[in-house]
This record gives sequence, structure tokens and C-alpha cells, in this order.
Amino acid sequence: MMELLEEVGENIVAVVLFLLSVGSVFIEVSKIKLNPWTALFKWIGNALNKELKDELKEVKSELSETKSFVKELEKLTDLNEIKRIRAEIFSFADSCRLDVKHTKENFLHIIDIHDDYEKLLEKHNMENGRMTSEFNYIKDVYRVCMERDSFI
Repeated sequence: MMELLEEVGENIVAVVLFLLSVGSVFIEVSKIKLNPWTALFKWIGNALNKELKDELKEVKSELSETKSFVKELEKLTDLNEIKRIRAEIFSFADSCRLDVKHTKENFLHIIDIHDDYEKLLEKHNMENGRMTSEFNYIKDVYRVCMERDSFI
């Protein structure tokens, strides 16, 4: 009889342990912040996704390099545009000095691109320099053309 009780007792312990282990899959005790299944699944997930995480880090690094390159390219493009606008305004001022007649639209175009020029200078914390006197001359010629209606 004792053997039978011992055997039944062992079976009961085995059943209780089995139920606890199966129940721990579905029940997480909130007061105790220890759940071996969560830790195990997290470890498995990290192991499975390690390659993906490494690739993601590489992509982030390449994206950062690309952003830096684009910013530098944008700066170079802006500096080239500043030079182009400056050359166009200087050329226009020279043609005005040579008494070449222009349309009102030509003057308005120069005024517009001068505004763009000022915005680019401000964006890159640059100063205007010689352009101010040239643009003032163009504005004076424009004012005279407006008063006399002497556009082409």
C-alpha cells in the first residue's frame, strides 16, 4: 500500500509540474517580473533577427552618409547658382551701361533672380559685396525706363 501511495504521489507531483509548465506558457505572473518563456522567446527572436538587425544598422549608416553627400551636393549647387546669378546680373548691368534697350520683362526677371540670390546668400550666411552697387544701378535704369516708358 505504501508503494502505491508513493507511486500516486509521484504521479501527482509529475502532473502538477506538467500543469505548471504548460500554464506558464499562457499565464505570466505580474507581481514577479520573471517569465522564462518571454526571455526564451526574446532570445530566439534576437538570434533569428541578428542578421536583419545587422543589415538595418548598415542601411542606417549608408543613409547617414547619403544625407551628408546630398547636403554637400546641395551646397555646391547653391554656390554654383549664386555664381550664375551674379554673372547674369553683372552682364545685364553691363548691357545697360552700353545703352542696350531691354523689355520690362527683362528687368523683372533680373529683379526676381536677385531675390533668389539674396535668399541663397542668407541660407549660406554669405554677404553680398559688389552685387549691391550693380543691382542699384539696374534699379536706377529701370526707374528711368518706367518714367520715360522707354522699354523695348
